[in-house]
Amino acid sequence: MARVHVLTLFVLFIVGCGSHPGAAPVADAGDAATGAAADGASAASAWEGKRLAPWQLQPTGTAPLVIGIYDAQEKAHCQFLLDEAGQLRCLPTAFVEPTAAGWFTDATCTTRIYGVEPLQGRALMGRPVALPLPRVGCEPRRYAVGTLRARAADARRYGGMPCALGSVAVDPLALLVDMEVVEVQSPARWATGTEVDGPLLGGRLRLRQIETTEGTRFDDHFVDSHWSRPCKLANADGGDECVPARLDDDTFVHEDAACTGTTVWRASACGDPAYIGRSTKPFHALGAPWTGDVFQVGKACIKASKQSTPDGPDLFFELGAALGDDATVGVTWRLDGAARLQLRGLRDDAGELLPVGDALARADVNAARDSLSTIVTRFHDTVSNVDCDPIWTDGGVRCVPRTTIVNPGMFYFADAACTIPADQCPTTQPCGGMPVVPFSIDGHGERRADSLNEAVAAPALYFPVGAQCTPMPGLVGYTVGAPVPWDRFPLLDEINGRASGAP
Repeated sequence: MARVHVLTLFVLFIVGCGSHPGAAPVADAGDAATGAAADGASAASAWEGKRLAPWQLQPTGTAPLVIGIYDAQEKAHCQFLLDEAGQLRCLPTAFVEPTAAGWFTDATCTTRIYGVEPLQGRALMGRPVALPLPRVGCEPRRYAVGTLRARAADARRYGGMPCALGSVAVDPLALLVDMEVVEVQSPARWATGTEVDGPLLGGRLRLRQIETTEGTRFDDHFVDSHWSRPCKLANADGGDECVPARLDDDTFVHEDAACTGTTVWRASACGDPAYIGRSTKPFHALGAPWTGDVFQVGKACIKASKQSTPDGPDLFFELGAALGDDATVGVTWRLDGAARLQLRGLRDDAGELLPVGDALARADVNAARDSLSTIVTRFHDTVSNVDCDPIWTDGGVRCVPRTTIVNPGMFYFADAACTIPADQCPTTQPCGGMPVVPFSIDGHGERRADSLNEAVAAPALYFPVGAQCTPMPGLVGYTVGAPVPWDRFPLLDEINGRASGAP
């Protein structure tokens, strides 16, 4: 499939579509990514001939970074998820996971409609992909594997209880478009795995991995043993942390109908929070459960709903005792490598560098894989003395500074006639000379850079308001200058990736 520019693809889509320790593994994708495997050949030798292998980015003279898993038999990138029977399998994944839209194609509400971002929709058609199934109680999400096709704009949609014909009005600015399941495939087609303990970091932070039947291990998630819960990496003022599920600092829910008495904190039925607090310390333990009515402050104090998700009634807690600084576990990033690019990772208790794969470092686990989507910059360029992240181009994968403007919006203009496209700088500081990367969507629905340009300072910005081109005082802007060569930014060798448009 040819690459299609963002706006063109959107228009075409809308119009045209209407837990136990395991034995030592034979090969470990993490071990293969340590300093002992400092080049692509030695990294690859650990998993040569195996069905599942790490999808890696390999800079010269530095440990590789694992960004996913490649199924050599199915020629697809995959992720370990639970199938319909609860078995961990490496199921084929999309760039962005399809979302159950809450609608059905039939009058019995049995065939589910999925919502897909327009930019990825074309690439999904005809390809097997993991589809999220309705959760049963608070069990972990399970997945089926199926192929999708786009639905006509005027196709009937059913939903509700009881099942009934719903509105088919199409919002041209909708974030997702409807797709339906063409075929459901047997999960037995996909490789299985078992969750096992991985390395320990800092005494209480444990990496959990998935071990395949071939003995290869892939990093899956972190667990904070203090809370006996999974945790995710997050940026914090005092240094990055691995945080479990928790409740926000503030609450507007009360036990009394005047909204002046004791406040309570809401947890969703399946939330399983560890404590109360997110940004303001001290954090607090969960206090006594509250099962009575709850009231919420709005224009007045009104009785509030006790259910915020389809999983069942929410849980409510009073504020418990203050917690110490050990409520969260901090992580310390290290740089490794003697060549131009140094890899940023964590150090385990054995003193080895642990390169943190994209799934572990991503700020949002469902975020599209691109530069700027992780909580930490992956590499340091010792020549330019800047931190950089990978970005895919037709000429390979380049490590570009995190300050790069990716996919410029061009919502403004640089002239009083509103003819020269421009945009606002990412910060309040002038951004002339900053790298700018416009992108297209390739045959896999993934971002691929069109070109590398430099931002050119715009003395003023304008915005069309009706028939007038109106100045926007106080905004610092730029236009996109002529293309410049990519060779200013170092290359990363991609291992087990897919060429743009390849099957």
